Amino acid sequence: MNWVSVLAASAPVLAALLSGLFVLYRNELDKRKKLEDNLNNRKSELYSDYVPNVTRLFGFESAKERKARATSDAKILSIVQNMQNFSRQSLMFASKDVIDEHAKYMNFIHKIEKRQSEAKDSLEFVRSNLDHLASIASAMRKELGHRDRAISSHDIAMMFITDYDGSAFK
Repeated sequence: MNWVSVLAASAPVLAALLSGLFVLYRNELDKRKKLEDNLNNRKSELYSDYVPNVTRLFGFESAKERKARATSDAKILSIVQNMQNFSRQSLMFASKDVIDEHAKYMNFIHKIEKRQSEAKDSLEFVRSNLDHLASIASAMRKELGHRDRAISSHDIAMMFITDYDGSAFK
């Protein structure tokens, strides 16, 4: 028996084997794609809840919240609880960059809370808040696949401050 006849006899077996491997590979890719899509959906939900909570720290609240005018302590408690919830959920779904930026922001907030003498309405406090929010937003946008990932505190201020002139952030 020569090698040509062996190859000819085993061709259907090789074709079936290669087809089977291709099907297994394709199934694995489909499974990964579904998991990735599910993870991205969870991230999108998590991140879309984060931004309104952070902006409430600045007093940017919805019309419904403005109408209700919850007490300051209740409002702060609600924000803190939502931020803690984000911290827990981000461990499962967020990238390391988002977790790191969120942790930096939480450390910033805790340091401010310890220094009661510092005016929380000061320009430096607002600027630092916006810088942290811009860093978090950039990390989130990067993770979600936005092409234009860079977002600055100037961009964020323009979105939320109606009488913004930009001179304080240049």
